[in-house]
Amino acid sequence: MTRLWIPEKELTPFWSLFITLSCTSNCPYCVQNYSFLHGRRDIPLKGILQADQWLKINDINNKPKSLVIQGGEPLLYKDLIYVLEGLDTFKQLQVITNLTMEIKSIAKKINSIKTHIIKFECSFHENAIDFDTFILRALTLKEAGLLGSVRMVDANHSKTLEYIGKFADYDINLLPLFQVGFTEEGKLAVYSNVEASNLIRKPPVLCKLAQVLFSPNGDIYNCCTKLYWGDEQSSFGNLVTGFEIPEGYYICHDYGFCNPCQIGYMDVRKKDNKNIKVNKKILFSNPPIGVHSSKY
Repeated sequence: MTRLWIPEKELTPFWSLFITLSCTSNCPYCVQNYSFLHGRRDIPLKGILQADQWLKINDINNKPKSLVIQGGEPLLYKDLIYVLEGLDTFKQLQVITNLTMEIKSIAKKINSIKTHIIKFECSFHENAIDFDTFILRALTLKEAGLLGSVRMVDANHSKTLEYIGKFADYDINLLPLFQVGFTEEGKLAVYSNVEASNLIRKPPVLCKLAQVLFSPNGDIYNCCTKLYWGDEQSSFGNLVTGFEIPEGYYICHDYGFCNPCQIGYMDVRKKDNKNIKVNKKILFSNPPIGVHSSKY
């Protein structure tokens, strides 16, 4: 019997702009790698929007008050400041970065933006940046009033505890992320909902995701996995050429490949549930070459 994921309360809307999927690091536990045979190298990138095109998000009605800007590494996008300044119909923007790139000049430019709040959510990856460099850049953001949080994937719990203490010395609260980690044998494991993310395809389900996700080329998805796969048949159109905002339940054929980070935004029910109104659009399974497959 397939274990479903039924939330205890109403899902909170989450909108995110994946401004690039390129990154300065290649972490072994990266959630953008886990469903590919060769990690990030298999992600089928299909173009990238120009900065002024991203500002079309301002014209969408019924948006949430905040928008997350992520990647990859957003600081690799050369016109990031222009986009952050131009998305002024949101009350707050949150930029997820690993701080492997210089931040001082960026912080200075962002501090001149007064129309909305911009915060940096910083992820520490010890394989990508040394602690001393990271803490200096985090403190730069903190002194500028731009630091939102500092996070670390709890892939090695003893290491995480060590870094919690080191960050505390600088009055920074390190938030451990528990979605993924490693077994004693060194294999990547998912801890949030194993059945949803164990890379074994289950029978089709009804899935509602409170996510609106913009891929680097402007295609719109409600599912991180579909976005990473570049599954155009499961997109809801494109920001530039026309789209609809996904909402409600859809039939999905890829339960088992759910991204660990989106579990808290999912509502998954049995496909034969007669009490649920289902949207006409069906999310078929169209993974790129190299992705694991199963009998379903």
